[in-house]
Amino acid sequence: MLPGPAGHRQLFFRDWLTYWFLQSSLLLGTGVWLGLTRKGFWGKLWAIAYSSCHQIPSRSFFVHEHQGPFCARCTGMYLGAGVGIIALAFKGRRIRWPRLSILLVLAAFLVFFGLDGLNSFAQFLPDKWRLYTSTNSLRLLSGLGLGLGIAVIAMPIFNRAFWREGKDERILNWGTFSLLLVFLAGAAAGILSGWAPLLYFSFIFTPLSFLLLLILLHTSLALIFLRQDGQAKDWGELRAPLMLGALLALLQISAIALLRYLLTGTWAPINL
Repeated sequence: MLPGPAGHRQLFFRDWLTYWFLQSSLLLGTGVWLGLTRKGFWGKLWAIAYSSCHQIPSRSFFVHEHQGPFCARCTGMYLGAGVGIIALAFKGRRIRWPRLSILLVLAAFLVFFGLDGLNSFAQFLPDKWRLYTSTNSLRLLSGLGLGLGIAVIAMPIFNRAFWREGKDERILNWGTFSLLLVFLAGAAAGILSGWAPLLYFSFIFTPLSFLLLLILLHTSLALIFLRQDGQAKDWGELRAPLMLGALLALLQISAIALLRYLLTGTWAPINL
């Protein structure tokens, strides 16, 4: 049995055989994925994004003819989500959402994301369907806003699913929210200026942020489904659930990537 407090609902996560099975399955699945996807470090990052992004070159950022794995909008979304999750993790195990005024700002970001996304898609249609000409700058900014909103909404859910003793405090106040907005605005300015170090960082950070978000989401859903949510005292007790979440995330990106590859026959961007 794995170490941990007794007397709590533990359906199977503390069984050593299940722990071994999850660990072995994750290692095997990762090895297969690494062997079947594009070669090289950048190829693996591209393969991660391939499962969720169209990767159209005209809507992506480049550094010295090197295209980022995500389009501009997805780059913003997973940059905002990743920065938000990391920053809010330092706030502790808070389980309450922010006050209504912050939620309304996040709702405005969601509306901006949806409006610009629809208008951006309309550029593939006749001109009469287009409200304005969308740009990669607007795509990046709309993605950043939505990504930050995802982090703010998701973190209290994750904390409720993970921890036995969550803090009954708001995950975010206006001070921290303002600092995050300033930081992301600075990051957007650096990316749009074409600063190569920041662009390369975003090319690496966003696929990892996407994976982190998927792992935390699948881990939370698995804990809730198996009725083991809200029991862990520390990260050590979440080793097996996190491995299950990682395995489910790997299955998701592999299944979607396989379907896309079977439909298109190529690792290239979607041609609209």
